[in-house]
Amino acid sequence: METRVRFIAVGLFVIFLGAASVAAFLWLTGDRARHVRPVPRVFPGIGLGLGPDAPVKYRGVQVGRVKEIVLNRRTSRRSG
Repeated sequence: METRVRFIAVGLFVIFLGAASVAAFLWLTGDRARHVRPVPRVFPGIGLGLGPDAPVKYRGVQVGRVKEIVLNRRTSRRSG
């Protein structure tokens, strides 16, 4: 009888640990769409290769996508 109680305790522990792992995974990876915010960037030259929906990479890892490209009226006449 004592061996059966140990198996039940180990089984419940494994089930609890599995459920906690799934909950932690969902909590850490889920709902990222709410935390997305636009980050405007200004480039001094021509942005070759940029276009709407182009991937944005940082050190080789994709961190976002280009939403839109606009000209800054204050600096668009500046040369060089």
